[in-house]
Amino acid sequence: MIVEFIQKSHWIPNFLHRNLNSVGQSFMIAILVHIFRRGRQG
Repeated sequence: MIVEFIQKSHWIPNFLHRNLNSVGQSFMIAILVHIFRRGRQG
């Protein structure tokens, strides 16, 4: 679900998806979720 959201987001460069490995992708998801939660709280 979150991965689908990230893949459909036009503001993320396509080359970023192609070059991410599983670790990098998980790391990015964690950062986006953290930013998203902070934004909703603030």
